[in-house]
Amino acid sequence: MIQQSPATTGFRFAVVPSWLGNHSRFVADVYQQFAERGLVSWKVAQALQAVKAPPVAKNTTPALTREQAVALLEAIPRHTLQGLRDLALIRTFFITGCRVSAVLGAQVGNLEFDGVEHYLHVTEKRGKRIRKILLDAARPILRYMAEAGIQDDADGPLFRPMPADGAEFERRFMNRKAPWRLVKRYCRAAGISPDRLGGRGIGVHSLRKTAITDAIRNGAGVHEVREFAGHARIRTTELYYVRREEDAEQAARRICIRPAK
Repeated sequence: MIQQSPATTGFRFAVVPSWLGNHSRFVADVYQQFAERGLVSWKVAQALQAVKAPPVAKNTTPALTREQAVALLEAIPRHTLQGLRDLALIRTFFITGCRVSAVLGAQVGNLEFDGVEHYLHVTEKRGKRIRKILLDAARPILRYMAEAGIQDDADGPLFRPMPADGAEFERRFMNRKAPWRLVKRYCRAAGISPDRLGGRGIGVHSLRKTAITDAIRNGAGVHEVREFAGHARIRTTELYYVRREEDAEQAARRICIRPAK
């Protein structure tokens, strides 16, 4: 959005989504190449290069620290059916980094075991089918399915809602607001405040941001994490990462320019 500045005769930009800021830079670069080939005048190209890109809206979703993520998982009870489901669900979010719709839309038959590892096939944004490795999340998922007796219901939902009586799960998909409420409940149980005044509180999308940040912090390349997150642009992945002052020192320690003696 462009607003007329009251102090000048020019324009100022309101904060815009990241894709719009990227596109404005792209247009200026294209006109630069047009000018180099004589297709447009240099005056036009230079004028576009001089336009200040609008400020980009940053990802304001709060992430958990690794210690908070572990505390959240440890706050989930293991002695009830609902607790087993919740542990499997939240572990799946942490290890796959999937969006809510992808995980809640999964069916029992979307699980795959290749003899070594377990995988979950999900449908992500824009209908993209992805196979996600489950690693340590496989164990709580398999236990939950066994205790719930749904392991042979291939066409049924993987994660199911439970009625108030807590007797057994209903054979339907969970409401997308349910995981959001669960994350807040277990945050409070772990002594973590899920509410942030003047900003977005901790919710289910925080699990995705936490997974992305933890992967990068543990040595995964940003291009690898982009593929993991399913982002169309690497800039989006960078916006998810929660930076620390120690990052610069860690980068320096990875430089391998050393004299032989």
